[in-house]
Parts: sequence; structure tokens; C-alpha cells
Amino acid sequence: VWQVRRIKVVSKDNDRAFFRQDVGTDGEVLPLAHLGNVPFPCKLLNISAGGACVQTDYVFEPGEKLLLKSRLLPDSELKPVVCSVRRVTERKGGLFDYGCKFTELDAAAEDEISKAILQLQMRRMRR
Repeated sequence: VWQVRRIKVVSKDNDRAFFRQDVGTDGEVLPLAHLGNVPFPCKLLNISAGGACVQTDYVFEPGEKLLLKSRLLPDSELKPVVCSVRRVTERKGGLFDYGCKFTELDAAAEDEISKAILQLQMRRMRR
């Protein structure tokens, strides 16, 4: 038996509310402050029912709202979803990874994303 005293949490890594699924598909993002402009190309790195991680060479600020459009599966396209930039990671080559939280996701869109995630998982398990 070990007795523990004065335990302290140093950090909590990857504390997420939803399972993330790697995707790696092309998409586009449009800052809501610039509606009417041409969207910026991005790579959808991963997605969950609560948000997504996208990579692009355009610079966004934390808190900035984006309209994300991408294909999750070869035969289905994600309806455009509004998200807010929560985390920014600078990568080599002038690229940035943006951790985004979905902010205006209705139940039907959340269900669509969850079904696509399950289909992606099943496809990867079959390989």
C-alpha cells in the first residue's frame, strides 16, 4: 500500500470531449469577417463532433470565426460549418494548424459528422 500526499496535476494533454478522426482531405475556409471573398484552400487534418483541425498558409487569429467546407468521404461533402479558432500551431514552410471548435452546429450536421467518422473508422479497420 502506497500513501500519496500533495499530488499535483502538472499538465493535461489532449483533454478532448470527442473522439478525433484523422481525415487528410482538401477543403476550404473563409473568415466570416471577409464574406464575399474567395475562400482559402486548406487541408482537413482531423475532425470530431465538436471541432476540426485544419492546415493552411493563411494567418488566422484565435477567436476568429471561420466557415469550413470539406469532403469527409469521397462520396459525401460536409455542409459548410461555422467554427472558431481555439489553437494555432505554426509549422515549417509557412503553414499553420488551426484547432477549431464548431460553434453553430445543429443536431442534423452533428449527426452527419458522427456518421462520417464512424464510416471512416470502419474503412480504416478493414485495411
